[in-house]
Amino acid sequence: MKRVMSMLAIAGLCSLGAAVSAQTPPPTTPAAKPAKAEKPAKMAAPTYTGCVAEGTKKGTFELKDATATGSTDKMTYDLKGKGLAAHVNHKVEVTGKVAKPATGNETLTAKSVKMVADKCS
Repeated sequence: MKRVMSMLAIAGLCSLGAAVSAQTPPPTTPAAKPAKAEKPAKMAAPTYTGCVAEGTKKGTFELKDATATGSTDKMTYDLKGKGLAAHVNHKVEVTGKVAKPATGNETLTAKSVKMVADKCS
């Protein structure tokens, strides 16, 4: 009888140990960090080639017969920026941003101006 009681006690302890281990959550591992998404490449500012002319008002300028890179359409833009007076009657390449007003010519704000030819053709 002692033997049976001992076996029952051992069996009970084993089942108790199994039940306790089933209740214990598995060890957690840190979640893998998602890969950083690459930033999209910045688009280059558009470039326009045309002739700098004095505007209708004193101290204003226009870029006439201007074509955007990759286009053959000619436009006239009101031109804003520094050092434009030095380029009057020159063919230039202007990099910048275009704004579309409600009326009148579109305005091209120059970030850079590069002389292509010393005369407009």
